[in-house]
Amino acid sequence: GHSGIGSIELAQGNPTAALKSFQAAMSVAQTLALADPGNTESQLVVVALSWAIGNLKGDFVADAERLAMLVRGLAVLENFEKQGRMGKPIEEALVNFRKAISELKY
Repeated sequence: GHSGIGSIELAQGNPTAALKSFQAAMSVAQTLALADPGNTESQLVVVALSWAIGNLKGDFVADAERLAMLVRGLAVLENFEKQGRMGKPIEEALVNFRKAISELKY
C-alpha cells in the first residue's frame, strides 16, 4: 500500500514523495477507521501513519500538519486508554506521542 511505498521513498532519501504516499495512505486509513471504530487494526494504522507524518522534518511539511497528525494519533491512543485497551506498546506510544507533541509545540 501507500504506507509501504512511503517507507521505501523515505529510505531512498525522498521525503517529499514519502509524505505524499503517507497522506494517501492516511486518507484510506481514516475512512476505514471511521467506518468501523471498533476495528483495532484500522485504528492502529491511523496511529502509525500519524507517527510517520508527524515525525517528518523539512521544508516540504508544515509544522502545523505534523502537529495535527500527532494530535490525531494521540486521540486514538487516548481512546484505547479510556476503553481499557492498553498494553505496553500502547503505553509507550502514549508517552512518545505526548513527548513529540510537546517538543513540536515549544
